[in-house]
Parts: sequence; structure tokens; C-alpha cells
Amino acid sequence: MLLQYPFSVFSQSKSDSIAVRALIDSAANAKSPQVRIAFAREAYHKAKATNSKHLLADATHSMGNALFRLNSYDAAIDSLQRALVLYNIVGDSAGTAKTYYTLGSCYVRKSNYVKAIQLIEESVKLATSINDSALLANCYNSLGIVYYTLENFTASIDFFEKAANYYEKAHSYKNYVRAKGNVGLSLTKIGNLEGARQIFFSTLNSYGKYMDSLMLASFCDNIGFFYESLGKVDSALYYHNQSLTISKTLSSTRGIALSNLAIGRCYTGIAQFGLAIKYLLEAKRLAKLNGDEDLSAQANRQLSTCYEATGDFKNSQKCLKEFLEYTDKTFTKKLITQVAQLHSMLQIEKQERENQQLQMQLELKSLNEQKDKKIITLYTIFSILLLLTLSVIVYFAIQLSQKKKLLEHTNSQLFKFNNELDSLVKHRTRELNNAIDKIRELERIKSAFMANISHEIRTPLNGILGLSYYLSAPECTAEERSQLGEQVKRLGNKLVRIVDDILELSKIETNQVNLLLSEVNLNQLLDDVYKEFDAIAEFDDKNLFFRVNKSLPDDRAIVICDYYRLRSIIIHLSENAFKFTHQGGVEMGYSINENSLLYLYVKDTGVGIPNDIQKKVFERFYKHLDDSSPIFYDGLGIGLTIAMGYAIALGGSIKLQSSPGQGSTFTLVLPITVPNSNANKEAFNFTGKRILVVEDDLINYQYLHALLSKTGATVIHVKNGEDAIEAATIERAADLILLDIQLPFKSGIEATIEIRKINKQIPIIAQTATDSEYVSACRDAGCNAFVTKPIDPDELLNLIKRFL
Repeated sequence: MLLQYPFSVFSQSKSDSIAVRALIDSAANAKSPQVRIAFAREAYHKAKATNSKHLLADATHSMGNALFRLNSYDAAIDSLQRALVLYNIVGDSAGTAKTYYTLGSCYVRKSNYVKAIQLIEESVKLATSINDSALLANCYNSLGIVYYTLENFTASIDFFEKAANYYEKAHSYKNYVRAKGNVGLSLTKIGNLEGARQIFFSTLNSYGKYMDSLMLASFCDNIGFFYESLGKVDSALYYHNQSLTISKTLSSTRGIALSNLAIGRCYTGIAQFGLAIKYLLEAKRLAKLNGDEDLSAQANRQLSTCYEATGDFKNSQKCLKEFLEYTDKTFTKKLITQVAQLHSMLQIEKQERENQQLQMQLELKSLNEQKDKKIITLYTIFSILLLLTLSVIVYFAIQLSQKKKLLEHTNSQLFKFNNELDSLVKHRTRELNNAIDKIRELERIKSAFMANISHEIRTPLNGILGLSYYLSAPECTAEERSQLGEQVKRLGNKLVRIVDDILELSKIETNQVNLLLSEVNLNQLLDDVYKEFDAIAEFDDKNLFFRVNKSLPDDRAIVICDYYRLRSIIIHLSENAFKFTHQGGVEMGYSINENSLLYLYVKDTGVGIPNDIQKKVFERFYKHLDDSSPIFYDGLGIGLTIAMGYAIALGGSIKLQSSPGQGSTFTLVLPITVPNSNANKEAFNFTGKRILVVEDDLINYQYLHALLSKTGATVIHVKNGEDAIEAATIERAADLILLDIQLPFKSGIEATIEIRKINKQIPIIAQTATDSEYVSACRDAGCNAFVTKPIDPDELLNLIKRFL
């Protein structure tokens, strides 16, 4: 095979090698399969013109990997086998290991699982020897996929967990999410739905911000399959359609095929066979286009059921025949036996290898101990003979020499002690200086905070006290009382805002920001902010323009986000813009790109910010003082800190562009989800029904109120268990109670026990965590049903409909 590579006898220029490396890197990082294969092919042709076998091996592997991504598995295998030969010639263990892994992945796609396991296990051995954790993680994930396909879910979970551990240690959180999603699928397959739920939603909440669009599409399909197992087809269809939309945006034919298969499977489950056939045929077409026999077989299996249900027995028999031909060819008894034997053999081989290594370590340790004993014995005999000889021949010389050595040794010890003492003093001095610097920084922050908080609280407080004193004076007219009352109200709101900002900063710094996602109309949000600032007199007095730029119509400006946090970010950025703008004005607007990234900006024509302090403006209590301007700007110096904290909590960030005298532009960059307006959702009508919501958290209540108000129901709100008990004693006060378990003073469980003493008929739905003890306690107390947080809207509305 190597004869077809014409190695040049002349040395190639360094620039040729750099160009090949750059093309290989570009092929690895390209998102489009077509672009990737173009870069790899160019790298391969340039590498053939060099005399570097190692460079040609890398280019050949890049070509094989690009062909694999293009679903050309036979061509990929041919290139990778040539790369394997070249890597063995140059002795590159790392290249050999990654080539074994990619070859194994090709055979996985070709459904040759025995060959795939053998190749990937070879990659595991080499990756272990060179301590390549990233490759080990990928190998374990691929082995998990093979055993998952063969329905050995216990083995697949073990491999997926190993992969996740390696990914987490390497801080490769995107791949960690992928591995945990595979664990969730395996748990779903063996019926451990509670374990799967915890895996999916804890991973999504903790690591969702690390997902790219392709990973999000895959995770949505995983959650959709989980809801299929629960029998919640509406929720399953929602997530599968989300995945289909993302895959179409990325032009991922395999992702589109997987989502079409899942949607067709859902429609088959609810007997909508016409829609099911439409999606399954598209999945089958794309699978055949990609050469994915396993995916095509799954589509045939579902199509056979659909055709049979619609009376089309001819097509049903044809699809069933194609499915059985694939299973007979792929999942033969011989194959299953070979895989099981191979798995056992690999486990035994691994154990024997570990035993051999342990035995070699013990033997080496024994040899070293024997060697040390012999050396010690020889040194002892030699020392004794030497001492005896010297003592006989030069007794007096030895005496003088010993005294001299003793003196030199003493001096050496003193010198060493002085050096160690000097080093210790320097080390302690550095530690002390560092501690003093930290104390000074804490003192600076404390002083800045106390100075700011003292000024910002005393100013409105003095105004309130002074105006209150004048309001109580007899000479104050009714008109003055009205005007002064508004000023007192404004100062009071300002004082409340200061306290709220301090509390929010505390939540951000202690990682206690709880997000509440809902549908947010960006146009309506910007209009609300515009009205709020348009009504503030101190900003209106500056005679500044205030413009709003809406890039989408109202029906397309809806995103999934936390309304309160997003609004708070815009408010803080707008306040900052108005504060530092004295002429011109402020503009705010947004845009959404094709990758579902929201760019929401607040632009002003104010004083601007120098480059050297632009990063500092987001630090808490930082206030920039411009020596050239006599204007004093009030505020605690935490508005931009809160804005940045919320942006990070939402998975985004805030970018700043500014220069002195030219104004500033703050841009919130945030990944968002656009709701699927075409999803078929059941309409719920609870008109005339009264629902009592017992909830002490305002944000959670606002979410429930928004959800229930759309059904026509009348929502009644109380904040604690005592008020809930009192409301339950009033006849026809409510038709249903939605009760939070974590309440102040009297818990939801205690409140339920008291309500059941006086009202045994009213349905009670408890909001609980996933703790099984809470669920059991709710049932024992008298609750009719319960929902777990985070609350699924469809699940809650269907549950309420059951009782109303």
C-alpha cells in the first residue's frame, strides 16, 4: 500500500509543513462535512509532496475522519487503514490509538459490532499506555453505544459512566453532557425512569450552558424518548420537534433522520398513522442516503406497524421483510455469542494484564531490595577495611583530619541553617504581605460599601423625614400635601430599590439565583421598559431622546427566558446609560441570529469609558471618577455587577464597546430557545372554576398565575398554611387547592392535615421536590396528587383537568 506515496528525496520548505498542519486543523474544526472533506483532501495532496511520513500519516487520518463525517464509511476505512500503516512505520502511538478509535466508529456505523469492539479496545490499550484521558473517554462512550445497540444496558451504563468521569475531570463539559444523556437513555431502557429523570434534568440545569446547537438537539431527543416512556406524548413531541428544528438549521441529515424517526414513533403510539408514515418515510430516506442500516431498520419496523394498521398489508409485509433481513444479518445468535465471548475475553485479558503488572512490580521491588542489601554490605565491609588501614598507618593525620572535618561540618551546618532561616523569613514575609494585601482589599471594599450605602440610604431617608415633618405642619396646603406625598413615595421606592439591589447582589455572589423560564415577548418587554423610563422626571429633564429598535414583529419576538432577570438586566443597563448621558440620547434594541443567539443592546451618547477601566465597571462598588468633570454620579456601584451576574446565570455575557467622549454600547449576548408555534397543544378551559394557589415565592406564583389565567380559571393567592386553612373553611371558596409543601411557619403537609379535618371533598395537588419521603408524606396527609418541580405545564394542566 505504501508504494503509491511518492516520497521526495529533497527537503521541503518549512512553510509547506505549516500549510499542511493548518489545513488538517481547519478540517478538524470545520462544521460542514463538505468543507471538512475539502480541507482534508487539500492537506492530503500537499502532504504527498513532502518527504515527511508522519505528516502524510496525519493528513491520511484527516481524510479518513472527514469521509467518516460524510457517512462514506467504506472509503473512510480504506484511508484509515493506510494511516494505521504509516503511524506504525513512524512509531506514533498516539496517532495509532486515534486511528483505531476512528476505524472502530466506522464499523459501529456499518453494524459490524465485533470488529468495532476489537478496534476500540486496541485504542483503549494504547490510550491507557500514553495516558490520553480524552481519547479514553471517547472510546468508553463508543463502547457504551455498541452495548446499548446490542441491548446490554448494564454494560452500556458502566461504559457511559466511565466516559462521563473522564470528561468531567478534563473539564470537557459538552462531552460530559453527551455521556450523561446516554446514561439517561440506558436507565430509561431498563425502566429506571426516576433515575433517568434525575440524570436528564440535573444535567440540563447544571451543564446546559455548555451545550452547542448539535448537542442541544441530541439532548432534546433524549428527553423526548424519556417522555415517551412515561406515556406523555405531547411533551415527547414538543422536545422531538425542538430537536428537528435545530438539526434542520444545522443541516445535520443524521440528526434530521433521528428526529423524524422519533416523531413518527410518537404518532404511531397515539394511532395517528398518516402523520407517522410521513415522518417515518423521511427518516428512512435520509438513513439510506447516509448508509445507516440500523436507523433504516428502525424506520422499517415502525412503518410495518403503521401500514398494517391502515390496511396496506403489501407495504407492511415489505417493510417487515426488510427489517427482518437486517436483524437476521446483523443480530444473529452467532454475533451475540461472539460479542459476549469477546466481552468476557477482554475482561479476563484485562484482569490477567493487571495481575502480570502487579507481579512484575513485586519482583522488581524484591530485586531492588536485594540489590540495596548487597550494596550496603559491600559499603560496610569497604568502610571497615579502609578505617582500619588508615588508623594503623596515619593515626595522627586522621586525628587532625577529623577535627578539620568536624569544623567544616559545623560551619556547613551553620551556613545551611542560616540559608534555611533566611528563606523561611522571606517566605513568611511574602505570606504576611499577601495577607495584608487581602485585608487592605477587604477594607477597601468594606469602606467603599459603607460610604456608598451611607450616602445612598441617608439621601432618600433625609428627604422622607424632612418632607414628612413638613407634611405634618398646619401651614401645609392640600395641594402641597399631594405633591410632597408623591415625592415621599418616589424616595421610598428609591430606598426599596437600594435594598433590593443589595439582596440581589447577595444572591448572585452566593449562587442562589433561581431561574423561572417562561415565554417572553421581547417587543412587549422593551415597551414596558420604555414606559417606565419615560415616566421618570429626572431623566426627562435632561431632554434626551429615547428610542426602541424592534427587529421582529410581535408574533415572532417570543423567546423562552426568565422575564424578571432579563428585565432587570435591561433596567440596570438603561439606568447606567441615562446616568452618564447629558446630551444626545439612549437607544435600546435587539436582534436574533441563525444560531439562536440574542443580541440585546443599550447604546448611549454619553461620556464614554476608557479602555483601561472597562473591565472594572462590572466589579462591585466600583465607581469611575472623571477628574475632568465636576459632576458627581450617585449610586452604589453594583448595577452593572447585578446585570453581569444575571447574564451569566442565564448562560450569556455582556460585552462593552466604548471610548471617552463617544458614548458606550452594552450588548447582552444570550443563547435562547424560540417556542415552536406549530406544536399541537391541548386547549384547557376552566372557566367558572376557582383555584386556590398557596405559594410564598412571588416568582413561582407569577408563573402559576400566568399559566392558569390562560384557562379562564379564577386564581386566588395566599402565602402561608394558616391562610389556606382559613380559606378552606369557607364554602365554595375554591374548587381546587394547589399547595406548596415548603411554606413558612406551618408546612404544606401540616396545612393539609388541618384542611382534611374540616373539608374532605376539595381536591389538593401538592408541589413537591423529587424526594420520595415528601411524596409519601403528602399522600398520608390527604393530598390527592402531586407534581414535582420544575413543573411541567402539560402535566399540571392535565392533572387539574382530571379533578375539575
